[in-house]
Amino acid sequence: MTGLTTGYLDLLAVRFLNGLTCAFMFAPGQSLLLKWFRTGEKSFASGIYITSPYIGIPLPVFLSPIIVLYFGSWRYPFWIFALFPIFAGVVGFFLMRDPPKTTPTRPKISRSKKSLKNASIGSDITSLLKNKLLWYNNMYRFGLIFSVLGAMSWAPKYLVSELQFSLVYAGFVSVLLMAPGIVGGPLGGATADRIMKRNAPTCLIGTLAYCFIPLYIAFSSMTPLVIIVVFFLYGFFNAFAEAPALAMFDELGFEKRMLGSALGISNFIAQIGGAMAPALFGLAIDLTGSFSYGWTLMGLTPLTLNAFALLLIYEGR
Repeated sequence: MTGLTTGYLDLLAVRFLNGLTCAFMFAPGQSLLLKWFRTGEKSFASGIYITSPYIGIPLPVFLSPIIVLYFGSWRYPFWIFALFPIFAGVVGFFLMRDPPKTTPTRPKISRSKKSLKNASIGSDITSLLKNKLLWYNNMYRFGLIFSVLGAMSWAPKYLVSELQFSLVYAGFVSVLLMAPGIVGGPLGGATADRIMKRNAPTCLIGTLAYCFIPLYIAFSSMTPLVIIVVFFLYGFFNAFAEAPALAMFDELGFEKRMLGSALGISNFIAQIGGAMAPALFGLAIDLTGSFSYGWTLMGLTPLTLNAFALLLIYEGR
């Protein structure tokens, strides 16, 4: 639908709907994964799970400039890439199943019982919003998503404007902010499961590694080779930190039946960061005329919010 838009308002509406529908997939998917795997396996499994966006997001960033140059219109990438989620949705609908032991036959519910059930949903949400451990995790993930999506949004412009990359080469190098997560996510999960034996310390290691990278970009002179290495490390350590952050959700002190709701709340908070970051990065450029302040913001925000990982460590997670 994005490729069919003709103005700013309908583009805004379509992109809103796109984000809304995409968000529906995260919480149920991660919730199922945490039910399928045992303790000692969940972090590595989460690392494998999150490789999907680390493949699916950078691939269009890399291919879109090529498609635009070939077809002569910005609309074609949206039309072409729309085919893949349609196919995946149809296949997933028929193949994905809840774990048999956690999927009882759903009885018919009378109207009065439905009302009670709806009331319990409200009490569950209230209980989750009062859970301090969940909020520690939420704020930590806010910093993760804030940094990587802000960087992804402005990396192509930075590379073209500051390093005089071609549009196609800028798209290729920008992929490195996500693609190394294919390795970083599973490795972060394996580190949490097999070496650290805990999730929060692994999160702390990953965040301390990657939040200094945008600060390095902000205050150092970049060359093409250096920026390739730096972007690779950025993508690697972001995923390294994300996998154990997702795996710890069933350790945060709420009932397992609330797992999907907790993941939904967390993703909502994290995506607020993802929505704010590109706008704030752009505002920093407009106010200062420099990319340096934007990169500084991408580094200081997760570095500050890393304090919540320390609180999770203190709580034994």
